[in-house]
Amino acid sequence: MTKAKIVKANDGETLCEIAIRHGFADCGPLRAEKANEDLLKRPLRRGDKVTVPPIKKKTERKADKKKHKWKRPGIPPPEIRFVHGSRSKPCKSDTTLRFLNISNYVSNKAGDDGQKDFTSDFGFDQDAHADPDTFKIEVVDPSADGGPVTVELEAVKPGPKEGEFVPIGDPHANMRKIKVECKRVKPDNKVRLRSRYLRLVTDEWDFKELSGDPPRTDGSAQALLTTDTADGNDGDADMLEILDQHIRATHTMVCCKAADPDKCKVEAIVPIAPQKRRVRVAFHLFRRSPGSASMVASVGKKEVRYRVRHWFRRIFAQAELSPTLVGPEIEILDPPPANMITIAPFDGSKSSGRNSTGAVSKITLRSRADGTDTDWTVPLKPNLTPKQVGDLIRANMPAGHSAVVEQNATCIGKTNGSADVIITRDDGKRNQILIASTDDTRLAGKITIANPDINMLGDPVGLTRFPENEAGLRRLLRACDTADNRLDFIVVERFTNLGVGAYALPPLADWPSKYRPRSPVYLTVVVGALSNGARMDISDKTYSVLAHEGGHALGDIFHPDNADPHWRTDWMHNYESLTTPPDVDKRKRIEDDPLKVNFALPKGAAPWYEEKKINPVARLRTYGSSCIARW
Repeated sequence: MTKAKIVKANDGETLCEIAIRHGFADCGPLRAEKANEDLLKRPLRRGDKVTVPPIKKKTERKADKKKHKWKRPGIPPPEIRFVHGSRSKPCKSDTTLRFLNISNYVSNKAGDDGQKDFTSDFGFDQDAHADPDTFKIEVVDPSADGGPVTVELEAVKPGPKEGEFVPIGDPHANMRKIKVECKRVKPDNKVRLRSRYLRLVTDEWDFKELSGDPPRTDGSAQALLTTDTADGNDGDADMLEILDQHIRATHTMVCCKAADPDKCKVEAIVPIAPQKRRVRVAFHLFRRSPGSASMVASVGKKEVRYRVRHWFRRIFAQAELSPTLVGPEIEILDPPPANMITIAPFDGSKSSGRNSTGAVSKITLRSRADGTDTDWTVPLKPNLTPKQVGDLIRANMPAGHSAVVEQNATCIGKTNGSADVIITRDDGKRNQILIASTDDTRLAGKITIANPDINMLGDPVGLTRFPENEAGLRRLLRACDTADNRLDFIVVERFTNLGVGAYALPPLADWPSKYRPRSPVYLTVVVGALSNGARMDISDKTYSVLAHEGGHALGDIFHPDNADPHWRTDWMHNYESLTTPPDVDKRKRIEDDPLKVNFALPKGAAPWYEEKKINPVARLRTYGSSCIARW
């Protein structure tokens, strides 16, 4: 090269890289060029014009007819990349990772079974290698002379400009950027350096297990925190998605002669979760009384946003899923009145059409609105199903009244399902059913009034009656704006069994169709916000309730077998103490291959469930597909 050359830079390139590519040992000659003075104190961007001066010729005398070696500076060219590594390939042949994922393992464990200790050594380790989400940083820098070197690993978010990434900052800024030591891959290889095995984690407890508390700064940290900043205020802090973050590795080139902080740096940036998807969710909250400003259990929109965008988001990130609120997002309702009756709950009995004297049987009803009662009777016919009885009631409404009839699923072992009848006033006044009875010989005692008590809701019935659930709950659900393509949560204060904190209504998709619950009595979670085992406040108490119950509904699963080694750490473990912190060995893992877990799965015949080894992530994404949307 006899004269200066103009080179167009790419995003992320450095002056040292360009200099070495054109035969220089470092960026010194390029920095000395006056034409480059505007490029010395900022990262290069695509299209920047870099002036490369001519190389000064040098002559060396050597004997002829002999072989002589000259080493070109900067070969191989400097590089930093993410790798998973391999047992036997030459290191330079290992695949460069184009993305990373949150690890599904207990953070200090490894191996095909997830029960081995996670190594802190350098070099290949089969147990750490078994986790497909582990990774290493590889640095190629001839000027490092065999190292070791320290690189910076940081979780960043997209910036305001296209292709720009910026630090996330607080909270936990000191866990979002760590120093990672890289050593020679082989004793005789002074060019290629690699880190220990590393993992991405979504909470502080996992981070501290692998990176120390306070975080180690000597390069031995092995976890990077990629987490939320949610505060429930619906601002930028709530909007930060774990799965939108990128991971940036930066190495300061040893050969660079510039002064800090302007030394040339090579960097690699990769995204998280290439198969990321959103789980559509909506919440339904109740006022303590009609028109009241006070909310049940003091749960409002802020508490919901925090709970969804904090731990629900953290746990589901392992499955490349993130919850997102969709219309109506957070619905606030007056508690519905007790204006729903159920015909033949649990057994689906047909009418006889006769009373004990042989006369035509009837249903007797009384409703009350604004202190005024309305009484009427409905004559019955023989062999009417519960739905037909409901339709007959609807056809015989007194003036000013209307009814909606809903068919329920059939309970296992029965022929017909029950029916719900909601009776309303045409003038919009709150209507309460005071009497609902019959003298029909088959239906006597089988017409009930639902009690939608938001302060002390009845418990769900046993599994053999699962499609029916609890009539008060069905009344609440029928008051809400629910849908079949999202996961709906409703919040009450407590349950009559104070040991119940929350429960889910799964779709039971593998059951015979007649036994499957009907909308809206599935893909729903009910949370007792002040019950044992549930909280909906701004805290980490009972951190996994929403993710756990959402797993029941979306994955159509019950709990892991308590003989499975992952039972206690799986997010579907069936117990979480109010005071249990989310330590590394607590319930928050959604396992993926190779970690199959023995689960109880719904089965539409006695004993109502079966134990099977499943991949929980795959199950969640498959059975919950109706609620999962593109990013």
